[in-house]
Amino acid sequence: MGGGFAIFGANYETKEKATWAEEDWRHDDYRPSYGDYDYYDYDSEDDSGLGAYIVAGIELLRLTESRLNLELRVDRPFFSLPSRDMMPITVGISFSRNYVPGASCLF
Repeated sequence: MGGGFAIFGANYETKEKATWAEEDWRHDDYRPSYGDYDYYDYDSEDDSGLGAYIVAGIELLRLTESRLNLELRVDRPFFSLPSRDMMPITVGISFSRNYVPGASCLF
């Protein structure tokens, strides 16, 4: 188990489908030759700042030369985006083999 502080950078982007009707076009040069024109409207928000995290995990195969680690991390930024609150959750799995040449030799 553990925890600490971290610096976060967050970015959130939404994609919405919108429709321009023919009467919304102001110039004939830009008016499509067919009725309505669909497009996607993108809206993004970003911010950065300080936050805290906690992590809990388990280490398996401790009595062998290998290690298998499983952990869960929950981050909580001290800020929020204008339209969203966030709390990222991460699951981690790692495997390592600790082989030391000559360590198994007894003199």
